[in-house]
Amino acid sequence: MSECMSFNRRSPQVFNLRWFRRKLKKSSEVYYILQGKGIMFINDETKEVRAGDAIYIPPDAVQRIKNTGDEDLIFLAIVDPAWQKEDEDVLESG
Repeated sequence: MSECMSFNRRSPQVFNLRWFRRKLKKSSEVYYILQGKGIMFINDETKEVRAGDAIYIPPDAVQRIKNTGDEDLIFLAIVDPAWQKEDEDVLESG
């Protein structure tokens, strides 16, 4: 297997401290929302997300996620091929 999966948690108050954009140059990602609600930003598109949603993020897409609820936003991130530091660009705050 070449993919990897991570468990992610964004509390409502963390968003302002960790407002960053990122992209994976060669890997695609799928976020699966387990709990909470938020807004997913992919390139110039935005979409409200909530528990049960799956979001596909293509390679080289600029993306970020914002928790818009009162509880933690919890999601799985599945990356294929597996995440590697040299594949990720963390961009300026926005």
